[in-house]
Amino acid sequence: MSRQILTTLAAAAAAFSFLSCGSPVHDDLVASLGPEPNGEHSGPLHRAGQPCLTCHSSLGPSHTEFAVAGTIYKSVDDMSPMVGVKVIFAPLDGTDSIAVQTNAVGNFYITKAKFPLAYPLHVSVAYDYVDSAGKPQEYVAQMASRIGRDGSCADCHADPAGQARFGHVYITAAAADFPK
Repeated sequence: MSRQILTTLAAAAAAFSFLSCGSPVHDDLVASLGPEPNGEHSGPLHRAGQPCLTCHSSLGPSHTEFAVAGTIYKSVDDMSPMVGVKVIFAPLDGTDSIAVQTNAVGNFYITKAKFPLAYPLHVSVAYDYVDSAGKPQEYVAQMASRIGRDGSCADCHADPAGQARFGHVYITAAAADFPK
């Protein structure tokens, strides 16, 4: 074979091998999530509490890339999903903040296409309720620290911490402290 043909074949083989290889570490992380729990299907209601950006990142396998995503629960001792809670992200660079609401399983997300967040971020959660006197109130819980670089809430809010399995983001630490 001529040198030019061998060079072309070598370049094609290298290009093919580059395109066919994913990230084994990422592939293992996706596989570790297991099958869809409880027969759920893809969509905004699936995998509540799991690290959303494992699949919804530039590495995939989902084609929808999230800037930030998570699940909100009532309290540490009451894992009821919070529906209709407002999650507010305020970038420290002065750009406008954005708020999203949790869905029927407590999930929320912001796609990168809709709002490419600039880190670091302050995050707060606002919950509307009616007090014992019948007066509308808003309870706001602000995250004590800021988000520095990772928009997958379950990566830090995991049980146990750092295990990236199921995230636990709560409105209050105890159900007894929840606004009534």
